[in-house]
Amino acid sequence: MSTLSALMLVPWMGGVAPAAKPTLVPDARAVVSPQRTFDLTHLGLDLTLLPAQRAVEGTATFTVKRLWTGPMVLDQVALDIQQVFSAAGPLTWHMTEDTLVVDLPADFGVQAAQDFSVSWRATPQTGLHFREGGRSSPDAVSEVWSQGEGEDNRYWFPGWDHPGDRFDYDGVVHAPNGWRAVTNSGVDLVNYLVMVAAGPYEVVTRPDHPNIEVWVPPGTGDQAVARVLDPIPGMMAHFAERTGVPYAWGTYRQIFVQRFLYTGMENTSATIEHARMLVDDRVADTSTWVESVAAHELAHQWFGDLLTCRNWRDLWLNEGFATFFAADWMAIAQGPERHAAVVDDWLKGASDDAKPMAGRFFQGADAPRNHNVYGRGAAVLHMLRVYLGEERFWAGLRAYTQGHQHDLVQTRDLQRAMEAVSGRDLDWFFEQWVELGFVPSLTVKRTFAEGRLDVTVRQKIDDKHPRYSLPVTVEIGLADGTVIRRQGFFDDEELTLSVELEQPPRFVAFDPDGGILAKLSYDQDPVAWAAQLSSPSPLARRAAIRALGETDRSDELVVLLSDSQAPLAEREAAATALGSQRATDPLVTALRDGNARLRRVVAVALGKAADQSPAGALR
Repeated sequence: MSTLSALMLVPWMGGVAPAAKPTLVPDARAVVSPQRTFDLTHLGLDLTLLPAQRAVEGTATFTVKRLWTGPMVLDQVALDIQQVFSAAGPLTWHMTEDTLVVDLPADFGVQAAQDFSVSWRATPQTGLHFREGGRSSPDAVSEVWSQGEGEDNRYWFPGWDHPGDRFDYDGVVHAPNGWRAVTNSGVDLVNYLVMVAAGPYEVVTRPDHPNIEVWVPPGTGDQAVARVLDPIPGMMAHFAERTGVPYAWGTYRQIFVQRFLYTGMENTSATIEHARMLVDDRVADTSTWVESVAAHELAHQWFGDLLTCRNWRDLWLNEGFATFFAADWMAIAQGPERHAAVVDDWLKGASDDAKPMAGRFFQGADAPRNHNVYGRGAAVLHMLRVYLGEERFWAGLRAYTQGHQHDLVQTRDLQRAMEAVSGRDLDWFFEQWVELGFVPSLTVKRTFAEGRLDVTVRQKIDDKHPRYSLPVTVEIGLADGTVIRRQGFFDDEELTLSVELEQPPRFVAFDPDGGILAKLSYDQDPVAWAAQLSSPSPLARRAAIRALGETDRSDELVVLLSDSQAPLAEREAAATALGSQRATDPLVTALRDGNARLRRVVAVALGKAADQSPAGALR
């Protein structure tokens, strides 16, 4: 039925127009999470890998408790189901395009959990991936590995392939002679976290930490192994201290495979990662990236595995947390300036990509269930940390982690934990940053007259800019080097913070800790931006560097770029700012710097030159 025809069916009642489309539409039943008839309490897999045939065959045994009337529905794609049976004998079953429907008796699993089994064979289109070594192949060795997230495990074994049911898992894998095989048997998890890998791997451990293993292709060098193995014990201790919960899974394995689909995947107790992470000291400037990825995947062993999002809508509770915690770890080695650079990237990326991260209500037929869960998710946690303060934030995070171990979580669980330790209602915070898909637009101005500094913040409010509640902090630098702060809470269109001063401020830094995600227009001249480089707050200094790049004032940037004792992250930012100014001479000089990472940033900045003059130096 066309739109015009549909409208013609609405009776015209004098001057009354047809009813407007509702602005809030509830989700339909079972859209966010499919409904279950049974609770799966245990999954057992007995698998045989057949790499020569690019196939797998096996038997899955499900232990279930009945929750509702109806059959047991298992997800599958193109599986060759051979038998479905219980201890009492064969069971009736049928297939749909993407499910296996098992007609269990009405009393099955009512009084106590009961088992039934499915035997199958598959040549998977995805989910289970085969690599074949040889002269004509991009692969050095043959191997098999799985990748389950989001819903790809259904391509190689039948299961309830959604994050909303947690169960205990045990598995056995039969692989060709000479191969090592692993599956993450002996843990509790959800279906997408079941993994298998098999190949001619070498297994490396450290004598002082035998419960930490690295599985690598044969012939991998010691330096490459050390990059991915040596930091793990320190990371484990740091994450345990931050969360109040030690690593929960006994042995931790990192399995490095060829041509992985992503950089890493946090299967419970057994992360699969791309073999390109295995680099030695001949490759310049890799340790930072490798260690950050390793930290991200290890953090998932808490957030994603120990606590797992109940549905895909709340995926940010997995990915945002892992991104946030990886940066928290890297800050130890790299310092506050590098951490500020990462936070700045989170905030900028989220401000440029305004969509709901975990929107409630129906967002539209083609709308994603989640959006920008990595950077925006980490930015939300950072803003919460700034608002609550260090002590309350980490206490709330420990309460959340300790209170939901081996559980399925939603955003409201995090909110309640943070509210319990802080005594603050946080509905406003989670609604505007997690559920809504907007970014506030702010204009900041300052005036000084008759011994008083006024910092005025205006927020744009219209159909595309709803009213936001924002905690505002202003950092004020005085001529004698003193730095003071003033705070307020912004609930309306305008807020003015006033400070009595004997003389004009040297600089005024708005939101120096990155506590607000916003499109920001700041009325400040280049002299004040240059003065802001003396702020004690790394994010305020970074904002000043970027702002100077939009002016023609370059002297301070040149000094910062050439200062080998300055933080590397700020020297890089200065190079980028000079590139925006097309100031080629100081950048050409910096191409001779001894730091490879800085030289790379400088080369990129020279790419913005107005002419070909830097080409010779680049060559």
